[in-house]
Amino acid sequence: MSSDLTKTPSQNDIVPLFKSELTVVEVGVNGNANQGRAFFCFEPNIIEIKGPPQKVSIGLSKHTPSHFKICDFFSTDSFDQIVNVHIAKDGRSVTFHHENKHKCITNLLIEVYDSKEKATIYCDPQAINRPPN
Repeated sequence: MSSDLTKTPSQNDIVPLFKSELTVVEVGVNGNANQGRAFFCFEPNIIEIKGPPQKVSIGLSKHTPSHFKICDFFSTDSFDQIVNVHIAKDGRSVTFHHENKHKCITNLLIEVYDSKEKATIYCDPQAINRPPN
């Protein structure tokens, strides 16, 4: 099933905003990404979309050095709930519209590039969809 990444909500819709911060840092050893050399975490640690359709914004935190940039976004969204994905020109955030029509777990992956180490870091938050009853 293909997704329509250009679909946008009606201009008359008032769309709630869900914000999440992603922190990515170099740790050298014992990290959870890049073969233990990097560490990432999301705040809140679970992206839980409740209620009506919403805009989701995931931004790199102030603790994330400037040489880290979001370069791609992936999901297992088989219900076409995630639309209009946009990565900011500065690479510091990704936004998308979430239709939230089906109760499910959606796997997300934020691909971050470390220009200092010339490495790609894969950050995968837990994402839960809880549509209105």
